[in-house]
Amino acid sequence: MLRRPGDKRDIYRRAVRDLARAQHRLAALPEASIVKSRAFDHDLLRWEIDHFLEWGVSARNIPISDDDRIAFGAIAGRLASRIASWRAASSIGITRAAT
Repeated sequence: MLRRPGDKRDIYRRAVRDLARAQHRLAALPEASIVKSRAFDHDLLRWEIDHFLEWGVSARNIPISDDDRIAFGAIAGRLASRIASWRAASSIGITRAAT
């Protein structure tokens, strides 16, 4: 992101769009699918978001400034809380693929 700071919003928008598409497609899985039996709570959501930073950014030697890392952490916390609240407020499960 340091190399192309103007692309930050586009990258985040694409990531959220892709996650929403995946979630929509996961809704049609067979009842016996292990994916349907797993659900995100706040802690698992936060772990997944942090895992993205570790393996999707840091492990690929993509530079990220201290300010961006701090902002990422704050946004990750809010995002995990918001998504976890959707699950708590509805009968819709927020699922993840078994690893």
